[in-house]
Amino acid sequence: MYKKVLQFCALLAYFSFAIEAKSQVAAIPFTAALDTFAPISGTTVDAPNADDVSYQALPIGFTFNLGGHSSDVMSVNTNGYIELDSTGGNNFTSILSGSRNNIVAAFGADLRHMLGTASLQYGTYGTAPNRVCIIQWLHYSYFNNVGDISFQIHLYEGTNCVRFIYDSNTLNGSPMNTQIGMRGTTNLDYLVLGDTTCSWANAYPFPLITTLFPVSTSCSMPSGFAFHFGPCSGTAITSLGFLTGTVYDDVNGNGVEDVSEAGIPHHVLNIQPGNHYVATDAAGNYSFFYFDSTITYTITAQPITYWNQTAPTGPITCQPSTQSTSGLDFAFTMIPGIHEVSITCPSWPARPGQAEPMPIWYENNGTAIESDTITFVMDSMYSYISATPAPDAINGQTLQWYYSNLAPGQRGHIQLSLMPSLALLLGDSLHSSLTIGPLNDTIPGNNVLALDQLVSLAWDPNDKLAEPRNVITDGGLLRYTIRFQNTGNAVAYNVVVRDTLDANLD
Repeated sequence: MYKKVLQFCALLAYFSFAIEAKSQVAAIPFTAALDTFAPISGTTVDAPNADDVSYQALPIGFTFNLGGHSSDVMSVNTNGYIELDSTGGNNFTSILSGSRNNIVAAFGADLRHMLGTASLQYGTYGTAPNRVCIIQWLHYSYFNNVGDISFQIHLYEGTNCVRFIYDSNTLNGSPMNTQIGMRGTTNLDYLVLGDTTCSWANAYPFPLITTLFPVSTSCSMPSGFAFHFGPCSGTAITSLGFLTGTVYDDVNGNGVEDVSEAGIPHHVLNIQPGNHYVATDAAGNYSFFYFDSTITYTITAQPITYWNQTAPTGPITCQPSTQSTSGLDFAFTMIPGIHEVSITCPSWPARPGQAEPMPIWYENNGTAIESDTITFVMDSMYSYISATPAPDAINGQTLQWYYSNLAPGQRGHIQLSLMPSLALLLGDSLHSSLTIGPLNDTIPGNNVLALDQLVSLAWDPNDKLAEPRNVITDGGLLRYTIRFQNTGNAVAYNVVVRDTLDANLD
């Protein structure tokens, strides 16, 4: 029985060790922060045009432990990563998902020393037991000589914290195949960062070791942005993240977003300090990326015409270091019984004999559901071609559409096509009208639209000059020039020049 207990304990210890070993790097706590990128002047290991080079057996200055693997030396690669080993590999793709272990990749990509200011340096700073080893890629470029990329890896003695910190990088290419994260002693133990929103502060560990970080011109990072893996105490100046909330239709006016109440899309909010603006998405949700958790932010939802803000009664203030940064919601409720519709249509120049598109937009700006009529009266020099949707009624030059159940905030569209008469002359005008009912709503001025269009044509006066003038001799050479210009009020797209020669000219 004693032997069985020992065997069971040994087996339990084995499984405990196996689980722990496989999850050590993956279990390291991860945070984003805003620090200060401070370039070092350390030992330079690279040279101009260095590409896919691993500088091996470099001293860390102390023993560093990464997920259970300890080493006092490292291999530093030009491609934005280090290995905690005396001999390193040389990958420029699949850096974390390849065959090498114990990798720390701050910007794992196909990088190259191209700029005159570029360098790859390292150094150990401070005194035991609180030393920091810093590896720095300064002014590196992507393989095709694109960009100006600077970043550092910090290894902390004692706490075994890893910190990635980035400068204000210039990324002129798109997109870069970049990996950011760490890998332990096997390909089952890793922490690889990804991001689906093109926001570095929203990065999080992805389940696949092959995950690429979206780095491009539009997905760069602010100067001083940092990733911390473990307790890097005393390094972060501030923390950063998102202020989030919802702007919603508070139908019952109770100031609480009930299950049946929908968000309000495309609503604009102002954030101070800095006078920033954000807009809600299709579901009414918004987010604002902040850099300093110690600042008190004031969020103001822009008013909505014919609506009341029910909760809160004014702006929201939030200091991220002491308050929750989510659930910063705004509730609006409609003032009932407001009738207000509007209609728009451009009145650009028209060309005789060429189909004229007339896009019509109408909208319910009020708070009541509307049903009425849209009427288009064409100029007498117009003829009807088609419309989508088709008119419900056509009476001479009058077209009518009946719309129904147009909800508050809803828009409608009619694509109308008309033909201007060929009898129109340069400088003539077309006068049509467009109306939408009800005509006696809150703002009747935007229910009626006068469409005045100028007829535009291209006009080409010709002039021909012959040399020599007057009498010419038989067999002599006659030179002539034809001059033409457009004196109309529109572009001449097809220009044809014809000249009929006298029968006595060869």
